[in-house]
Amino acid sequence: MRDYGQIVIAAVNGGTPKQLGAAVKLMSMCRFNPELLQIMEKMKSEGRFFGDTDGTAMRHFNEQGRKCQSIPPDLMAREKEIAERALLGGARGVAIIYAGLVDFDPPSSIRRPLGEALRADFLEGDDIAPLQLAKHADLFELTRIETRAYEIAFEAQKHRMKDSWNPDGFAKPVPALTADEQRQAEVLAQTWLQSVKKPKMPWE
Repeated sequence: MRDYGQIVIAAVNGGTPKQLGAAVKLMSMCRFNPELLQIMEKMKSEGRFFGDTDGTAMRHFNEQGRKCQSIPPDLMAREKEIAERALLGGARGVAIIYAGLVDFDPPSSIRRPLGEALRADFLEGDDIAPLQLAKHADLFELTRIETRAYEIAFEAQKHRMKDSWNPDGFAKPVPALTADEQRQAEVLAQTWLQSVKKPKMPWE
């Protein structure tokens, strides 16, 4: 099915976790699509958008925007509910979406599943998941070493982009990590990064 509305309706009415996950991703994309297009247009007009020389990405997101109109508003309003169902069902790629919808303040019963889902998504190639795990270490009951390892993993994945996502840098742990703890965190991060899959762009 190519009709976004039908995809979402079919998923909600008895869909599998995978189908629910796909529906949530569509709903999230539709929520941010207008803002994303505005940003892309602005960057292009200022000569700062270098990744779309032939207009492929712009055409892709414009077409998505047209398809988003087929999702009923009353169903869009249920995005958080649907995202929680998908998360608890084991769908991949919905943890960040759900976390954003609840402002990283989930019910206590959802904290562990959310943390596990973020970690799984990180290993699947989600390069924002390690940042959010590190920033919400208390929520997910991470050790100091695990927290620093996620910071290292995020920095390794984002390279030059990291400052735009985390301009103030990571908070320094108190007390500071020992040399041994820092070394353990670096080893742990590298172990995780070796298992991370490279994600594809949506228009590829």
